[in-house]
Amino acid sequence: MKQWPVGCGFVYSLSGNFSGNDFAGRTAAPKVHYSDVDDIHKLVFNSPVHGHACMFKKELLNTCTPFPADIFYDWWISMHAASTGIIGCIPQTLTWHRVHEKIFFLHLTSIKDKQERETRLRKQMIHSIETFFQKPVAREKEKRSLLHYTSLLKEMDGKTCSPAMFRYIMKNRKLIFHYKKKPMVFFSRLKHAIRMARKGLL
Repeated sequence: MKQWPVGCGFVYSLSGNFSGNDFAGRTAAPKVHYSDVDDIHKLVFNSPVHGHACMFKKELLNTCTPFPADIFYDWWISMHAASTGIIGCIPQTLTWHRVHEKIFFLHLTSIKDKQERETRLRKQMIHSIETFFQKPVAREKEKRSLLHYTSLLKEMDGKTCSPAMFRYIMKNRKLIFHYKKKPMVFFSRLKHAIRMARKGLL
């Protein structure tokens, strides 16, 4: 049995997907590297946490409630958990998530105009991060780094490559691309950093 890290009050497992009533066509979680979360950068850029696939100590609710109405509740809870401790991982697909058209994130990603879609996603990211840091729960180093990231996002138009964003991504590449552990991983991170220098998002 896995031993959870010291300070772990939140645990997540992996979750697969299926659409509508097509449970037979379900797909397991992607085969990437999943691990314990010890830095909130990992949740901001590519969170592996789904609300229906996690357990946490009830004391966590004292710090993360009330929930903002326009921010994903599972991201909000896990950000608080990772700010005050470590999130443990069970790297197995133990739950299944039904994808449907009313999911807020799908509403944003389904916007047909690419520029509008990416602009809306950047604004959502800025709002989520800045709202979280209104509460005094984060470690100061992570707070400075991620607020700097939001300041870079505000300057982006989705068309022009941002050297400052590229430098930020490469400096924090091990945290941002924490799920990548394949051979020649540096070049994979470099490729994604170049793309993020224009979009600002994964």
